Amino acid sequence: MADITSWLKKNLSSFEPDEFLALNAMRHLGKSEHAKLFSPEIEKMRTAEAKHEELTGLLEKSKAVADFDFASKLQYDELPKSEKEIETAKER
Repeated sequence: MADITSWLKKNLSSFEPDEFLALNAMRHLGKSEHAKLFSPEIEKMRTAEAKHEELTGLLEKSKAVADFDFASKLQYDELPKSEKEIETAKER
């Protein structure tokens, strides 16, 4: 980690983003996405998405090792809750 930090300090120390760069980076966002960009809800949505990805990975691993009881609990209980949580965060 220290190597990455020192490399960033060395190579990006003179980097100063300007308004053009920021606008160019955000040109693909729609109006609603612009409004949500700095919303406090974005952290909740990211957390919910990360949890969903982790559950999906666990589901695939449990199927691979033939732990079908655990896989069914994930697929029919936890993943639907996670999907609902993501949708709720996106609506706000």
